[in-house]
Amino acid sequence: MPTQSEFEGAAGEFDRSATHVDELFRGPRQLLDEGVLVGGMLTLELNLLFKHLRAMLSRRADELRDLAATCRSRAEACAAHQAALRAFATATDTYEGELRRWAMQSEAHNRWPDLVASAGPAPRPPEAPPTPPSWVSASH
Repeated sequence: MPTQSEFEGAAGEFDRSATHVDELFRGPRQLLDEGVLVGGMLTLELNLLFKHLRAMLSRRADELRDLAATCRSRAEACAAHQAALRAFATATDTYEGELRRWAMQSEAHNRWPDLVASAGPAPRPPEAPPTPPSWVSASH
């Protein structure tokens, strides 16, 4: 499973590739824009070909940008899951400390009920974060 940083790296690569695809068409298009080819059947055919190529390349560049957006979204999901795991670990540490204090006070209350107040209800353990999608890596 890719990690957050791997998703971020892939997003950058897809963006760079989309930009490269956009740039592929600039050179050949200048032949027509600068008047290198003027009039005639060849110019018509090249205009049609360039129009078709531009549409095709534009679709591919858009697909690459969509992939980059998906990778960024997944990187954010990885980061959110890591944050949830850290918060859960902190909450678990707090819970374990509260549980030890509660157990000590409960034991003391059971031995000396007239001297030590009841500990009350036991602390509740924290809820574990939801299971992430299968593509979320637990690694950093």
